[in-house]
Amino acid sequence: MNIEEILISVAETKDLKERFNLLYEKGFSLMNKETTLALEVAEYILEESKKQLSSEGEAIGYNLKALCNTVLANHEIAIKNFTNALNSANKSLNEKLKGNILNNLGILFNQIGDLEKALIFFTDAYQIYEKGDDEKAFYTIIMNIGIIYLRTKNYNLGIDYLKKAQDYYKRVKDRGNVCLVANNLGMGFFTMENYTEAKKYFAEAVESADAINDKTNSCRSSLYLGLIALKEKDMTSAEANFHKSMTLAVENDMKIARVFNYKGFAQMYAYLKQFEKALDQLKNAMDISDKLELNEEKIEILQLFADIYSQMGNYEMAYKKLLEHKDLQAKWMNDENVRKIQQLQISNQIHQITREKELAEQTSVAKSNFLSNMSHEIRTPMNAVLGFSNLLMDSTALNEEDKGSVTAIKQSAENLIHILNEILDFSKIEAGKIEFKQEPFNVQSEVMKIQQMFTLQAKQKHLSINVNVDANTPLNLLGDSFRLSQVLINLTGNAMKFTSKGGVTINVKSLEILDGKANIQFQVCDTGIGIDNDRLERIFERFKQASAETSRYYGGTGLGLAISKQLVELQEGSMVVSQNPGGGSIFTFVIPFMIMDEQAILEQQKHIVPKQEIFYETFRMLVADDNPFNQLIVKKMMQKHYFNAIVEAVDNGKAAMSMISRFKYDVLLLDVKMPEMEGPEVAAIVKQMDEYKHIPIVAFTAGVTDEERKRCKNAGMDYFLPKPFSKEELFQLFVDTGIVKAEEKT
Repeated sequence: MNIEEILISVAETKDLKERFNLLYEKGFSLMNKETTLALEVAEYILEESKKQLSSEGEAIGYNLKALCNTVLANHEIAIKNFTNALNSANKSLNEKLKGNILNNLGILFNQIGDLEKALIFFTDAYQIYEKGDDEKAFYTIIMNIGIIYLRTKNYNLGIDYLKKAQDYYKRVKDRGNVCLVANNLGMGFFTMENYTEAKKYFAEAVESADAINDKTNSCRSSLYLGLIALKEKDMTSAEANFHKSMTLAVENDMKIARVFNYKGFAQMYAYLKQFEKALDQLKNAMDISDKLELNEEKIEILQLFADIYSQMGNYEMAYKKLLEHKDLQAKWMNDENVRKIQQLQISNQIHQITREKELAEQTSVAKSNFLSNMSHEIRTPMNAVLGFSNLLMDSTALNEEDKGSVTAIKQSAENLIHILNEILDFSKIEAGKIEFKQEPFNVQSEVMKIQQMFTLQAKQKHLSINVNVDANTPLNLLGDSFRLSQVLINLTGNAMKFTSKGGVTINVKSLEILDGKANIQFQVCDTGIGIDNDRLERIFERFKQASAETSRYYGGTGLGLAISKQLVELQEGSMVVSQNPGGGSIFTFVIPFMIMDEQAILEQQKHIVPKQEIFYETFRMLVADDNPFNQLIVKKMMQKHYFNAIVEAVDNGKAAMSMISRFKYDVLLLDVKMPEMEGPEVAAIVKQMDEYKHIPIVAFTAGVTDEERKRCKNAGMDYFLPKPFSKEELFQLFVDTGIVKAEEKT
């Protein structure tokens, strides 16, 4: 069998989730015998799930990949894959899948001897399955927890858990697990020296193992029945059980089982005074232990050698073996203690780091989800408020008083969006997700835009707003002009807000130029209320203003200055505030920029948004949005500005697919979150259709997080139109898509 045959076998399964599960089952069945092929299946699941944006598929793929690496003893790789699987399962909200991954992690850490870690993962899985309806998975966890308790010498707890599991497996007639649990119960009682109970469970394990041809467990149980017979001086039973166990061990190449059987035979022959046979058995056991470096077994074998030589009266050899035993034990104990201490330290570190990471991830996910939902829920109605406000502002039917009311509504909505943007920006900065573009721009043009933006507000307050750019300042720079404008808007907006007489001035100059890089200083000076000396330091703290009175009187979130300072510092700059000698405040910041030549700036700014208000391009657009107000805004704006455009609207993804199958569209405007089928799902399907491969798909979204943008991009959505949007943004969108041709500067 190869990967192509496996894929063909599931090709008729249309449901994506079901297909991934079938592939997982096939990979799981191949895992122990054809591990490489199982890994290919895992990689295929991962590749397809990433294409389809399926977190659940990713979790399944990583889980199978981790299990394969566990079989190959690549434990570090397995742990990383299990961690990825767990993260994906958290995103998919599939608790059952998460429980399965936690259980597999517990099994892995049990194998490598980190019992504390294993118990943590098993317990986490137990808490998930306790609330679910998967009885089989629940009792598997109970069994695994019982085994861990036995290994950590919590015998009573271990036996209680295993008996609960045993009752369930007998009830559902699962002989494989009946055998496994019986074996572990036998081990627990054997260690506690309760040989009567141990014999009962090992006999039960042998019966179940033989019935299902489980040679491994039959070998193990027969061995311990032989050891119990030795304790009870029943040599006939001991020999029969050792013989059965050894036969299975040889036939199935179970080397460690052979060591245990050789030791058992040696003790039996010693009891029967057949010392030469006993020594031969110990030599065989030592040979295998040497090859496999089983130091703990070698120590016990040396002790048995000494005991048998003593019984033979050969005290010289007995003494020699005791010395070897002592030296090896001292060395092994020292190495083992060092190993255990190191393992404990590493285990504790991993445990601490993992827990802290899990907590941080959970907090981050919760905060990200909250911010995303909050942004979406606020921006969606704000799109209608601002959209209809803009349409009303352009209307000639309103009198001046009505226009003033509409202006107030519009400004209030814009203020709310500004506050929301500040919160989202601050969250991005905290998460280290702010990225800065490196693009050519003209610093004088950017500063003049800021002046123009606040000119109307300055006139309304009877203030002046001035810009001074030093003659020696290089104007063409390389950097993030958007973030520079954001800082200047924050500072200028604050200056205007806290100034009632005089005005605001923006000064720009170059401090130094070295190796093609200029340190550009920006100052925003106002003649407003100023800041007391003892409050200058706290002014940049988040959610803080100069005083409670300032907050009550002027409003604001107290985030703007904190965000501005951090944006500057993230660009290797600095920001300070000082008192203006003439009254008011001076905010000064410096950012290093690379100097560009003028030609690069001109080339970047060659294409501009058309200035006219009516466009005559003919095209057909489909709008898919479950909010009727959003549909109406787009339709009205298109009717007003795009004379020949045909605009059709639907309220869910399935309806969009139906329209796309019947009509040819030039552009798709898809809401990200819709009932039936979401925008990215529609986009992913459309991009697979030959006739739509190159069609512009626009994500019409109230979510502005990086995660949502990445999701849209991965699905094949080419452009973004964030809610709320302006007519200028709509104009720019159609220029970007090529539907409307841009004018060129001459």
